[in-house]
Amino acid sequence: MVMQIMHVKRTASSKWKTNIAPRPLQKFERNMDVSNKCRLVWNGDGGFEVTDGGNQHTIDLNNMRCTCREWELTEIPCSHVISAMHHDSNDPRFVFPIDGPIGPPQFKVMPGKPEKKRRKNKDEPVKPKYGKASKAGYKVRCSKCKQVAHRKKNASRMIM
Repeated sequence: MVMQIMHVKRTASSKWKTNIAPRPLQKFERNMDVSNKCRLVWNGDGGFEVTDGGNQHTIDLNNMRCTCREWELTEIPCSHVISAMHHDSNDPRFVFPIDGPIGPPQFKVMPGKPEKKRRKNKDEPVKPKYGKASKAGYKVRCSKCKQVAHRKKNASRMIM
C-alpha cells in the first residue's frame, strides 16, 4: 500500500512544471504579492522591522528568523521576509533539497499488551464476546410461590 502511494505521488510529481510542489509554490506567490504592501525599516546587518497592516515583525536574515514564525515552521519565506530579501537584493527562494532518500519513521513500541500476531481463519470457531448474556426470552419466577411474572420482593402484594 505504501509503495502504491509512493508510485502515485512520483507520477504526479513528474507532471509538475517546476521543482517546487504546487501548494508551497502557490503560498510563496501569495506571500510575494502581500510583500509589496509591507513597510520596511532597516535595523542593522541582516535585521529588519516590517510593518504589515497593524502588525509589526522583526526579521533576522542571518539566522533565518521572523517573529511571525512562518518561515521557521514551513521553510517558506513569509511576506515580511520576502520584502526584506528584496531590500537586500537576495533571491527569496525557499526549497532546501533533502540529501538522500527519505526512509520510514523509526518503529516505536507502544505501551500496553501487544496484539496477537495470528489471525484466525474463517472456518475456526469464534469465542463468545465478553459481558453479560442477554435476558431476552427469560421468564422471571418467584422464589416463594414459584409463579411466573413476579419476583420474591413483589410476592407479598401478589398473594393478597
